Amino acid sequence: MKRLVWSLTTLLVILGISTGILRAVFMDDLVARAEPARAPILSALGITDPEVSERPALVARMDGRLAEHRAITYTHVLLGAAYLGFGLLQFSGTIRRRWLAYHRWAGRTLVVTGIVMAMAGMYFGLLMPFSGRPEAFVIALIGTLYLFSLVRGFVAIRAKDREAHRRWMTRAFALGLGIVVVRLVSIPLELLMTILGIGVAMRFVVTLWVGWGLSILAGEWWLHRTRVT
Repeated sequence: MKRLVWSLTTLLVILGISTGILRAVFMDDLVARAEPARAPILSALGITDPEVSERPALVARMDGRLAEHRAITYTHVLLGAAYLGFGLLQFSGTIRRRWLAYHRWAGRTLVVTGIVMAMAGMYFGLLMPFSGRPEAFVIALIGTLYLFSLVRGFVAIRAKDREAHRRWMTRAFALGLGIVVVRLVSIPLELLMTILGIGVAMRFVVTLWVGWGLSILAGEWWLHRTRVT
């Protein structure tokens, strides 16, 4: 089970790093570049999109809000990629045993990295949400939980409470990895909600809830399974 969890988590991290880099490279039109693949899939499945005529404007809006604030976008996606990659290494028992000094300094750096990354992401979700207030609420809630977990984990290790540190940092990492899960579940949910005639804005909000909800549940399941008794 541990190997399976490590393998799945590593795959999610690789996907998260890859999408972060892609957004940094194709800052202006990443969603637009993926859009041509959508129509053939819907057609093959016999699905009609009721908002097809509005789709170009929606895609331009999604790409545009990030492209108009390039420095903040670069900060979010590149620091996010670094957080996922180096954060995963923090859970390696081998690294902690052999290179404890590295683990400690990397941990301090990742706390700062995670805070800055989260604040940059919340800038978009709170000040210019694509789906309005429902999206802003999700981002505010998840962002607050993430920052609290990160700070709580740091405080715990300063107090030499290693088990509390492990638990809160696991929660923080699960929340950080949640954005990757959001992207994965968006594929089947997009198809399902298009069939049901649900608008794009609501689809996005539902995807956020489902993706981060699954991430939180997975993190808590792992903590329950590995709890110290």
